[in-house]
Amino acid sequence: MSLDPVLKKKIKDQELKKKEIEDYRNKCIEEIKEREFAAFVEYVTCDTLPHKKENNIIELSTSEYNESGENKKICTSESFYCPDWAAAMPPELIRSALFALLGNKEKILVNNKLIPSRSDVKLFLTGEELSVHDETIYLALLRLARNKNIGEKNYFQISTLCNELEIKPTGGKNGNIKVIISSIERLAKAAIKIEFTRKEKKSVVSMHLLNFGIENINDVKLMYVRLDPDGAELFKAVAYQNWETRLALKSDMAKKLFTYISSHQSKTKYNHKLEDLKSWFGFTREIYRFRPVLYSALKEIQELGVISNLECEKNYVSWFRN
Repeated sequence: MSLDPVLKKKIKDQELKKKEIEDYRNKCIEEIKEREFAAFVEYVTCDTLPHKKENNIIELSTSEYNESGENKKICTSESFYCPDWAAAMPPELIRSALFALLGNKEKILVNNKLIPSRSDVKLFLTGEELSVHDETIYLALLRLARNKNIGEKNYFQISTLCNELEIKPTGGKNGNIKVIISSIERLAKAAIKIEFTRKEKKSVVSMHLLNFGIENINDVKLMYVRLDPDGAELFKAVAYQNWETRLALKSDMAKKLFTYISSHQSKTKYNHKLEDLKSWFGFTREIYRFRPVLYSALKEIQELGVISNLECEKNYVSWFRN
């Protein structure tokens, strides 16, 4: 008994679509391999990290951001590179209360609001306030965009993002999918103006944190994000943090602190006033409430071996960045 001609055509069309998707996937893999073989890799790290520069090529002099323990040579390009083990973000975003410790505080809309930050950064936000949870989503989206050119669309399914976050793609009113989509929409609406200085060069950048949309690719519904090309100058330097360690941290304070410490130079001692950290972390409650939560988070991070020689006093803390 032969199949109905209409049914045969439908089966053939489905097979062709599957082949097109598979061919597209293989093409992407080949392009990434070609970049690797050609050593066309941008291995960007924070300006504060030790490095030496020769003929516009930077060679890392620390193994902290290079798991092989060997130095890697890099060249400047418009691509966004992040190693598989890490998450990455520009240090100027890290050293501000852009992603704040809001707790249960209701997020509000702000217009050109000056965000508390270190003296070397001046940042204004237009959009809805962002939390440490939004920071985690942002880092995960940046991980998905690694090895892409800035401005290039990066397609993915929501289940792929959930895998990055190591959570289940649950649906429903309070499911993970709805929470993630809401966060992505907040991030996409967030417009910032940031003034910063790197190596005595002052820059002013106005940009969105990311661009977001949904498209049908070969009848497959896919989400996409892309980095705003206007932010290319900002993304020329990023600070890395271990992604698995980030996901394992228990409290929002520990996550915020871990991200902040990631922007610091290794093998160096740091001293901070509690009032400064409270401001830069976006903690709006009293200092006596901030102090014990910070101390607990610092001890958690010290146990992970990220810092050592921790000293906690009433008005300041100090640590050695391992």
